[in-house]
Amino acid sequence: PVTNNTAGGFRLTIRGYSGGAAEKYADENGHTFVSLGTHAHAWDEGRVTTVPAPGREGVRTYTCTGCGETRTETIPAAGSLKGDVNTDGTADLRDRAYLACSLAGLDGYPFEDAAGDMNGDGTVDRTDRVYLASALAGRKGYSLNG
Repeated sequence: PVTNNTAGGFRLTIRGYSGGAAEKYADENGHTFVSLGTHAHAWDEGRVTTVPAPGREGVRTYTCTGCGETRTETIPAAGSLKGDVNTDGTADLRDRAYLACSLAGLDGYPFEDAAGDMNGDGTVDRTDRVYLASALAGRKGYSLNG
């Protein structure tokens, strides 16, 4: 229902889960909130919203698939491990897939150039993806060490 408030605007009655975005919106905007109960968040797998860099922490943002609320978690500052483009602390096949997705232009796959520049030429491209695959396979002449 919509009612006229004393300030000359309208006051809405908003229904939603206690502690969720709807309640916050109602409180911040002078509307009435009616709780539908509590809601157990079901968080997605998260995505990197701020890529960590050497000396700078990153941020991973998770979104509740039920209500859309978000939460964040800090990603430790990037180290010197070449190939760790997904910043999980290891260089492995997941990094190879992550780098391939990023180079293909897919959203949600940002990375710090220092981790992806496998051959040290200052650019991150298909050559670096091949280098990473070769290093992971243990081929002679390819290394993950900085």
